[in-house]
Amino acid sequence: MPRLFPSYATLVAAVVAACAFEAPDTNTFSSRETLADGTVLVRYPSLPIDDVARAQANLTIGTVDGDLATVFGDVRGIEAGRDGTIYVLDYQASEVRAFDREGRFLHTVASKGEGPGELTEANGMILIGDTLLWIQDHAKWMMIGVDREGEEVARLTLRPGRAAAN
Repeated sequence: MPRLFPSYATLVAAVVAACAFEAPDTNTFSSRETLADGTVLVRYPSLPIDDVARAQANLTIGTVDGDLATVFGDVRGIEAGRDGTIYVLDYQASEVRAFDREGRFLHTVASKGEGPGELTEANGMILIGDTLLWIQDHAKWMMIGVDREGEEVARLTLRPGRAAAN
């Protein structure tokens, strides 16, 4: 009878040989350092530090306490329109809020609820064509399309293994 699998001894020898191989130490892990001005510097051994530009924040939205429109629990998405409007998805509050280019609160685009344009557990979003904001609500198994003011204009039902438009 022909043997379909190698013997146990051959298999053990192959495993021992594979484990004995040592890859060169390339130290691919990054390191983090907080500079005196509060900037976090991340170093990657494979990148020369001279070629890396420093990123600096030019706008901050959000506070620890104060106006509820600027307090966030769990930000899951940020999108910006060409006109400078900034959309922020807060998973904990189940809201999408709009801010102007200076970070001032404009209005709530979508909020928690069961009606048209309302969210249950929104986990992501994408702005399409500067006019349609698609919000993924995994509790409803839906992609909900709203305009810039929050009016629902489309809905896509999602199911594992298939998708059907409503």
